[in-house]
Amino acid sequence: MPSPRTLALLGALALSTAFPQGLPPRARPDDYQARLRLPAITIAADYLARTVPLPDSPFTISNYLVLEVAVFPASSTRLTVASNHFSLRINGRKTPVLPQAPGLVAAQIKYPDWEPGPQVIVGGSLGDAGVILGPAPPVERFPGDPRGRRQRLPEPVPPHRDPGPGQPQPTPPDEFVQLAALPEGEIPLPAAGLLYFAFKGKTKSIRSLELLYSGPAGSGSLRLF
Repeated sequence: MPSPRTLALLGALALSTAFPQGLPPRARPDDYQARLRLPAITIAADYLARTVPLPDSPFTISNYLVLEVAVFPASSTRLTVASNHFSLRINGRKTPVLPQAPGLVAAQIKYPDWEPGPQVIVGGSLGDAGVILGPAPPVERFPGDPRGRRQRLPEPVPPHRDPGPGQPQPTPPDEFVQLAALPEGEIPLPAAGLLYFAFKGKTKSIRSLELLYSGPAGSGSLRLF
């Protein structure tokens, strides 16, 4: 029988396919940082470093680079788009990096202690902030998980304020990374979304970044810097 940890991960991966995915595309490809024009499709992209653009406040994820990618099919063209059509070349390396499943990224946000190591947790408001250095606090992976009952570090103040009665609740970051993922399948109209590439180094060590595309529309690259 799979372990509770494995079941939780499989559940997060399955959940990623249940969300209606994507972000609103911008009006034109030229509104993005880089563009690749092919006969049947134009691909555009922005490099967001480690930032996920939540509507109420940006959210930073560690160990991933985030790209916002948009596809603009030519008139009357219906093409299949998939995340595995893309890869990321970092610092000109011969082997590019493939995107990670949004469900895996979401699981690592929701269960940060899957990758133990020192983390900085900031709590309190301006003028009354506390910083705790230590391992991530245990998170219950399923109801009654004994690991969740261990002594925990003091809880940081949630980054999102309570909107108050009758106001819509902000989308949790682990759900948003799935909602905002690049849509996959047959794309008849312009669409946009996020791709997540594993990268544990420092972003300032990146000297060049190139998004590669190879799919039914052809192949090419978008140089981000």
